[in-house]
Amino acid sequence: ATCDTIFTTTLAINPVFSFPQNASICFGDSILLNGIWHSSSGLFTDSLISIMGCDSIIHTTLNIKPLPSVKMGNDTTIPKGTTILLSATPNGSVSFQWSTGENTNNIIVSPTQTTSYYVTVTDSYGCIAIDSAEITVTENHISVPTVFTPNGNGKNDFIQVHGSGIKEFTLII
Repeated sequence: ATCDTIFTTTLAINPVFSFPQNASICFGDSILLNGIWHSSSGLFTDSLISIMGCDSIIHTTLNIKPLPSVKMGNDTTIPKGTTILLSATPNGSVSFQWSTGENTNNIIVSPTQTTSYYVTVTDSYGCIAIDSAEITVTENHISVPTVFTPNGNGKNDFIQVHGSGIKEFTLII
């Protein structure tokens, strides 16, 4: 006697999922892809097991964005009681945040003591640059000699007033 056995098999083919994605970071930053920190541009691939047991492939294109630049100028000395314009000159479109709380590219300050001012600029990618300038404040002072001898010998023949921050003065002898 012969018996026939029939087996029925249902075969399901599950799709492989492929996910392309783009990522951007600022120069000097890094990003974790496939368990590895990357800080240079390129195409990076990662495989994951899906819920159905199949591979899911993630393709990440990493772009590196340049940092913005900003220049405030040199450190400066001013007499006490005066104001100074500080300007942040960036490249590209950015937002500004000064250590004073202001958010424009120019600020006017009148420090009463030597102060460092900082500006942080952020570009459209979120990349950041910082610059600073120290404003040294000098006290207004006048130096007047206590004696002069206008006798024509070439020593102390003239009275000279020296100082800083002087706008006008009157001398009565």
